Amino acid sequence: MFFGTKNWFKFLYFVTAMSPAYILYSLHLYSHNKFPFTTIMNVKIPIITLGILLVFLFLGWIMKVVMIKVTKDNENPYSLQNAYNKITGKNGTSIIFMLGVIIPSVIYLDAPLFINVFTFIFVQSLLYILMSHSSALFPNLLFIIYGMHTFELTNGKYLISDQPIERRDNHEEIKATLIGDHSNTLCYVRGKK
Repeated sequence: MFFGTKNWFKFLYFVTAMSPAYILYSLHLYSHNKFPFTTIMNVKIPIITLGILLVFLFLGWIMKVVMIKVTKDNENPYSLQNAYNKITGKNGTSIIFMLGVIIPSVIYLDAPLFINVFTFIFVQSLLYILMSHSSALFPNLLFIIYGMHTFELTNGKYLISDQPIERRDNHEEIKATLIGDHSNTLCYVRGKK
């Protein structure tokens, strides 16, 4: 999915896609180390988890704003005819989500905090390398929360869009934008009209 895309896109997509892992891991760290917490509406929430959640919601919003700008600037135009007939997948598979997000987030060693965090960062680095060299569609929960969906197309390209592609007229043309010079990833995020 990421061949030819720009480095900022690879990194931000990976970090936002892995946000559930970071939140689950922070809760795991909290349960074993008793970090400080705050109370919101009579619910105790670890401060580190709340901070991570807010940072990722902000990063998801930034990604949407950047994708809207990329679509509007249309630096690398790509015309897509009959988009609905070309969709083979949407938002990845649950298997990839389980292997890429859930399992690494619950790895916790009975060792000092430094070793646990180092191991987690090492596993995340390996996953980043794997994801950036893979053709698999990696699900991104923050994209879905912000109304963007990732479609896998029959021609081997990927389309990120906040528009209802499934309900479009089959003869309607989509003027998407390539994210990178030799990219397989297309962007068609227009925001609210």
